[in-house]
Amino acid sequence: MVSARRRESVLLLLSACDVVVCRCVLELHAIAAKKEEGGGEFAVAMTAQERLRFLRGIKSSFKEYYTMLGTVNAETSECSRPADRASIHDGIRSSVGFGKLSRMVFVVLEEWMEGQLRAQVASGEAAGEDAEAMEWNQTLALVLMQQGRHADALAMGEQVLEFQRRVLPANHPSIGEGCASRDALHAV
Repeated sequence: MVSARRRESVLLLLSACDVVVCRCVLELHAIAAKKEEGGGEFAVAMTAQERLRFLRGIKSSFKEYYTMLGTVNAETSECSRPADRASIHDGIRSSVGFGKLSRMVFVVLEEWMEGQLRAQVASGEAAGEDAEAMEWNQTLALVLMQQGRHADALAMGEQVLEFQRRVLPANHPSIGEGCASRDALHAV
């Protein structure tokens, strides 16, 4: 479960037409059980303000990636009534389990974050704001590198390097820093 601080940012889709906002781990469990049967689906929804706050945070420090994913732990979920919490937790333990439930939510959040970063790259490119697109490309490369997706990160880094070579003077000290530093993009 996303911690109480972030639980309002999780949206669950029961089917193509039924949308339920997650307010508790019980709803997460219900979707996970449906998913195990080949039914339910998790997805993320945020208000425009929450999305902007997330993007600003991850752009200023790609470690926000860990902050968001680090909140995924269904077993630490809270409930207003202790008896309800015990019953719900027993139900989770006897079906999908907390580990699997947390991993399901984790995967959805990870895919959502990548999609958001790729959308920012595309938006910058579409607007003709190459430097902005490359900053997002660099952030995406850092996140992919942290995921162990080195080939994908390298491809993003190569795009940043090509951009630097195109817009910076030939002997500029920032060329080649790629994913190592955001300073190279701010020098443009």
